[in-house]
Amino acid sequence: MTNLPGFCIHRPAFTIVISLVMVIIGLIGFINLPVRWIPNINPPIVTIDTLYPGASAHLVEQDVTKVIEDALSGINGIETLSSNSRGGESQITVEFKLGRNMDAAVEDVRTAVERVRGDLPTDVQAPTVLKADPNNNAMMYISFDDKHRDARELSDYLDKFVMPVFETIDGVARASMYGKRVSSMQVRLDPDKMAIANVTVDEVSQLLRDQNASVPSGQIRGRDRFYDVITNSGLNTVDQFNNLIIRDQQNQLIRLKDIGETKVEPEDTDTSFRVNGKAGLVIGIVPQSIANPLEVEQRVQKVLAELKHTLPAGMEAKALYNQADYIRASIRSVYESFFEAVLFVWLVILAFLRNVRATFIPVITIPVCVISTFFLLYVLGFSINTITLMAFVLAIGLVVDDAIVMLENISRHQEEGLSAFAAAIKGSREMVFPVIAMTLTLTAVYAPIAFTPGLLGILFSEFTFTLAGAVIISGIVALTLSPMMCARILKVSNHSATWLTWLQDRYQHMLGFLLQKRKWVLGSLLGVALIGLVTYYFLPSELAPSEDMNEIDVQLSAPRSASYQYTDTYVQQLEAVYATIPDIQSYLTINYDAPHSYHVLLLKPRGERQHTTAELVAMLTEQANMLSGVRASVFTPPPPLIGFAGDDDGDSVG
Repeated sequence: MTNLPGFCIHRPAFTIVISLVMVIIGLIGFINLPVRWIPNINPPIVTIDTLYPGASAHLVEQDVTKVIEDALSGINGIETLSSNSRGGESQITVEFKLGRNMDAAVEDVRTAVERVRGDLPTDVQAPTVLKADPNNNAMMYISFDDKHRDARELSDYLDKFVMPVFETIDGVARASMYGKRVSSMQVRLDPDKMAIANVTVDEVSQLLRDQNASVPSGQIRGRDRFYDVITNSGLNTVDQFNNLIIRDQQNQLIRLKDIGETKVEPEDTDTSFRVNGKAGLVIGIVPQSIANPLEVEQRVQKVLAELKHTLPAGMEAKALYNQADYIRASIRSVYESFFEAVLFVWLVILAFLRNVRATFIPVITIPVCVISTFFLLYVLGFSINTITLMAFVLAIGLVVDDAIVMLENISRHQEEGLSAFAAAIKGSREMVFPVIAMTLTLTAVYAPIAFTPGLLGILFSEFTFTLAGAVIISGIVALTLSPMMCARILKVSNHSATWLTWLQDRYQHMLGFLLQKRKWVLGSLLGVALIGLVTYYFLPSELAPSEDMNEIDVQLSAPRSASYQYTDTYVQQLEAVYATIPDIQSYLTINYDAPHSYHVLLLKPRGERQHTTAELVAMLTEQANMLSGVRASVFTPPPPLIGFAGDDDGDSVG
């Protein structure tokens, strides 16, 4: 091992080629690495959605939610079990302990749900079991408004002509529409006429089910091929519904129109979606998990610009929220920190080694180490995110240590009179084991972070392996490229800077004084340690610091029995407050069931605002507390999610 530096010094071409190969494969890894805000985290969460059309929230809870919850309670590894029952729908969320195999967890949940499927009411639709996907959140929201079309017509246009365009963009997993309004066939029964005809609601419901179905009716077989025959008895028009025969009573046909009427109307719903206080529709763009969100955003922006020229007169499209802006700004700030760190390292080396040639060596070795580490990230399946980039920023101060130790020792031998070549041979041989010891020590210090249990360990595993990988590569570079460069370009001056001599004298004098005051030094050290412990005890703790993301969310909850109109009255009062705050650029209000509403307030950029996010949260909390009939919670969302997600109909919020 001690002969490795000498081998590289005698074979500079080989050393340069190896270093270039490391840089090239690092660049290949960098080009192919995905870009995210934070590392990809797969939460061990499973959701069960069950639809019970027409049932009240109380009935859903008793007949659906409680039955399924009892079946799930016996599954091993469950951390928390929560549910939300509302009119016509049951939502159950099962969070498992970290480390649980998700495929096995989903299968266990499916088996438990299937076991009680027969205990659910007959009108209940089959429960849907889904694994939570952290990448299932939209990265971009685009609002659409039309002066000449109502919400139902706008929904139909977007569904036919706009959604398919976005979904065909490379890197887009799907496009989801929020606030969608669809037409439905509404059958309104007259109780008096039903009583005269002696017809019950169950009888009409069963008839509609039987008459509105498609059933297989055999096959038509020919010599070369055969065709499946399907009898379609589906009802499509108002006349077909109205003329549906319910029964033949005393030779008199009783039709559906005799006991009620059928109309095509917007689907009844206790949901609404408003943009800046006006009813609107929003399309959310969900990127593929392996796609680069910054590239996807650029493609979507290009398609949106082209789409605006083809929209009908009166229809407008506007990008409300763009997560890529925040990701881009965060990564840019880390890149700036990285280059600033490199600059300061170069200045410090120049100040203390007083040799421009000497500073050239770490300036070369730092990029070699950093770029080579990108290939390690690619092999391990990591991504370029703020966590890994921060690891690189920290790694700069660590990877340069090996180069400086090697450089300083070789420089010392040159100052003692050896030639550059001889000093590089002798100095590098002396530092082989110290460099190895430094590298392994630093790696051992950070490696345990990757094995921390829980979410923290998952989140910072990429940080740990990135940092450890950069340190290991720096050790290799310090034993190969650094000695070779010292032998070829290092020339040491024997003249010492006056200020450096003065600094050394002052340090020597201070060190001698402190060695004579050992008790005072140890006492001061103990005092500082105690102060640090006390300060640590009183400091607030959180997983991640709060950030100004130009967004505030508001969750509003009314009494459980509250109607949609009751809740919306308070929502409109809050909307009036939002409209008076200049720092709010736009706001979205989602009434996703009768007693609940969720609001997303998109703020102006930080430089254009008068108040910080924290100040705005305090102002809005004060206003929300004045609403006596509801409970409102104002908060900043955890980055980088906008805070709500829903199905294609935009009727659910999570």
